[in-house]
Amino acid sequence: VFFSCTIFSISLYALSQLDYQAILFVRSIHNSAIEQIGNFGNRLGDGKVLIILSFGFFLVGFGLKNDVFRQTGIDSLVAHALVGAAVQIFKHIIGRPRPRFTHQEAFGYGASLQSGLDAFPSGHSTASFAVAAVLARYFPTVSWMWYGAASFIGFSRFLRGSHFPTDVIAGAVLGLSLIHI
Repeated sequence: VFFSCTIFSISLYALSQLDYQAILFVRSIHNSAIEQIGNFGNRLGDGKVLIILSFGFFLVGFGLKNDVFRQTGIDSLVAHALVGAAVQIFKHIIGRPRPRFTHQEAFGYGASLQSGLDAFPSGHSTASFAVAAVLARYFPTVSWMWYGAASFIGFSRFLRGSHFPTDVIAGAVLGLSLIHI
């Protein structure tokens, strides 16, 4: 576990060297269709939407007396709650500024409760991948759909300029790994 975490951290650091250039590229694009795609992904990965999806599975399972749907709803709600708590802890311990507060390649990190210093990891990505992992466990034949939606949500966070690519990647890894522990 320690070796894997070390390799992941080194890889994330190497990728982070490209973060600022990626954000500069996104900032240079001025296209309303791309903005709409980013906004749609942002809304799709919102915590309320994920809770409604999970609760919907539970209600369908309860109404149809289907244990698989009911348990899917419970497990995805629990997964969302657990990763939500974990991601908030990480965000405020790390204190990475969001791209809109970054105006140069070098930026500092540090514990903070200040708004705007909570980019790493992406909460949308973490929650989306955690819920996708639960849904894929119960419905493996359409796992491509769950992971595709989570990937779209993560990419939209970068596309909107809300997160650096490494924020999204770390969120996906965190969401998947916390569910598989």
